Amino acid sequence: MATFFFSLLFFASATAYTALCIQQAYFPDDGYVQPPHLWGVALKALPASSLLLDTLSSGRHGRITATCGALLFSLWGDIALEMEVYTDLSFLLGLGSFAIAHLFFIRAFLFHGYAFTVPRTLLVLTELGLGMFVLGPLFAQNAPEELALPVLIYTTIIAGMLVAATVGVAHTATATVGAVLFAVSDAIIGIDEFLYRSKHHNVAIISLYYTAQWLLVSGMRAADADTAAPPKKTQ
Repeated sequence: MATFFFSLLFFASATAYTALCIQQAYFPDDGYVQPPHLWGVALKALPASSLLLDTLSSGRHGRITATCGALLFSLWGDIALEMEVYTDLSFLLGLGSFAIAHLFFIRAFLFHGYAFTVPRTLLVLTELGLGMFVLGPLFAQNAPEELALPVLIYTTIIAGMLVAATVGVAHTATATVGAVLFAVSDAIIGIDEFLYRSKHHNVAIISLYYTAQWLLVSGMRAADADTAAPPKKTQ
């Protein structure tokens, strides 16, 4: 029952905030009265909060503990980035919060070990190359001086999360797809912040981000349930 309630809360709040982003991007002058900004902050944070509470209510540990840590810092990152209207430090605080969240996701992906194969190794080299030698330097070069190093560190951590999703064992493809969508969402944030700003970017960022969160958490919980299940008896 708790899972149904929190899932319903996640989808309702994610849909509502995405609809708000669509309205702001495509229909900014239609006479719609914007809600107070703090209500927008609360609405943006509600999906991560519902996933966190749902995951905590499962009562499981192991990989799920790391997933809860990732959701908690994602929640703080949501709040920090939405508070940019009030303080210039918000982007840096959001960046730091999501960096820690990705470290928790790396722990979750690698909880049961890792394995390298030739295809996986090629993917790992691609992910590291894009994150550390293409997007990271590109964003850092166009970022304010005080953000250049944090941006480089963050893109390296994102690349590390993709590597963990690629080589980690005993997790589902659902979680891997979630990791990819999370990285794409973050890449669009980098484009919007440092290369080309557009009011339409936020719709893609939010849609990919909420989808990634759902896939990551669903995939981790499904994998955790599979590994916790007793082995089937053979005759």
